[in-house]
Amino acid sequence: MEDSKLADIIIDRLNELIKDSDIREDIRDLLDTDVDCSQATANHPTIQTIQVVGGMGPYSFLSFLGLLNGIVGSCPDEYGIKKGCGLITAVYNEGQLVRFERTAKPDKIIDR
Repeated sequence: MEDSKLADIIIDRLNELIKDSDIREDIRDLLDTDVDCSQATANHPTIQTIQVVGGMGPYSFLSFLGLLNGIVGSCPDEYGIKKGCGLITAVYNEGQLVRFERTAKPDKIIDR
């Protein structure tokens, strides 16, 4: 199965789950949770992590969305500046989880 098809299946299922407001809130809380992770996880080619440099040295965090994106893969070349980002995006409005969607391709690629 192609990464993008798997991402679409997961997105559809997540959006079905969050139709229930209690489940939506629980999933939002899960998305807001980061755990310390190993360098192996941080260096994985598709798992999305947050890497922080400074303080006690470099360290990394893994989130639920980062793990999901590790399963479905990352954005390919045609995503331009978003290449390597996760295929699944969580959309929020005023801090509330609204929906999941496929990461959008940028309309314009800005060269800097």
